[in-house]
Amino acid sequence: PAWGQALDGAVREAQQVIDVIQTVRTVRGESGVKPRQKIDVTLVATDPALRAAVEAEQPMVVTLGGIGRLDFAADFSEREGYGHGVGHGFEAYLSLAGQIDVAAERTRIGREVEKTEARIRQLSGKLENPAFRDKAPAAVVAKSREELSALQAQLAKLNESLTQLPAG
Repeated sequence: PAWGQALDGAVREAQQVIDVIQTVRTVRGESGVKPRQKIDVTLVATDPALRAAVEAEQPMVVTLGGIGRLDFAADFSEREGYGHGVGHGFEAYLSLAGQIDVAAERTRIGREVEKTEARIRQLSGKLENPAFRDKAPAAVVAKSREELSALQAQLAKLNESLTQLPAG
């Protein structure tokens, strides 16, 4: 029936709005922006329906995302000084200039990088050891490989976060 399709559309739109809010909040958290601090966001939405849904719910998105100003753009080339998040059909760029203590954030991310690199070295050493690979159960070896892969992805994100911090 027609009402079923309308309901499906409404649920899809609501999920898109929730995805935008969650992405903004995740980038805020990863960037060390305090919860009560308002931050400007530029949303690049490739899907016109997503943009319309976010615009329709803009007051809620702004409130729940801790957003000072929400802008929409077809493209966004300025990346330095911005936090970046990607969702289904959109990218969110958060202006970090003046929002965070850059030196403290560099130090915090640097410590995370060091811890992650140390764990990667430890796991790599274990996986390169033939005695471990031959004697450990296959599930343990597979789990170690998965953890290594996840840590490498985390390290890439941390390094990207470092490059996106404003100069200072």
